[in-house]
Amino acid sequence: MKLLNFKSQAGLFILLGWLTMGQLFADPPRLLHTTFEQYAKYQQQHDTQLLANDTAQQLTSGAAKTNISKPKVSAKKPSTQKSSSSKKDDSPININQADELALVRSLIGVGPAKAKAIIEYRKQNGLFKQVEDLMLVKGIGNATLEKNRDRLRLD
Repeated sequence: MKLLNFKSQAGLFILLGWLTMGQLFADPPRLLHTTFEQYAKYQQQHDTQLLANDTAQQLTSGAAKTNISKPKVSAKKPSTQKSSSSKKDDSPININQADELALVRSLIGVGPAKAKAIIEYRKQNGLFKQVEDLMLVKGIGNATLEKNRDRLRLD
């Protein structure tokens, strides 16, 4: 303990040496395992995945809100399709430009899976030339087309 006597110069030098010893035994600087370009590419992929998850969550929560807000129907009256269609957006939608969320919100009987199928068909086969081409999408039949005929447009 006499070595740590700050009144003597030797004790001061020993203390300074002891404090700087940590610098000698510290970990050496590490090299980065990726380049900036690799990191930027990874970050962009990560951001895209987060955006896709957020979109899917919005689609799911939008569908869940529709299901929750359905009015209760008494046992005497059977439910009709018209009650659920009143919750959809009545404005016509361009099926050649609409995104998944717009398709789900506007079209009767079209949920997130069918909306994705419509967009995937559009990417693979090009734009719809007539409204009836929508029936070429898996899961879309004549009944769905007729329910939505006045809501569909191509321009």
